[in-house]
Amino acid sequence: MRNKMIMLISLLFLMTLVGCNNTDTNETREVSPTFSLPVTFGDGTKGEFLLIGEEGKVGFLVGSGKKGEAVEEKIIANKVNKDMWHFWGER
Repeated sequence: MRNKMIMLISLLFLMTLVGCNNTDTNETREVSPTFSLPVTFGDGTKGEFLLIGEEGKVGFLVGSGKKGEAVEEKIIANKVNKDMWHFWGER
């Protein structure tokens, strides 16, 4: 009797774990747009910051460089990086 009870509890536990697993491979994700902001660097050269987000609201810096030559770097999960956030709005 005890073995049957342990097996029943184990089976219910296993079914709960499997039932909570989200394995939907048809999930679609929307990619946030990128935009650039003009900047003058410390040495006086003109350049631009590349940001991902919504212009005028929030953006994450993903690249910078000379005007027209800025290169976008990808944001990679679990990779340590220093991220710069930019927020717009009224105080």
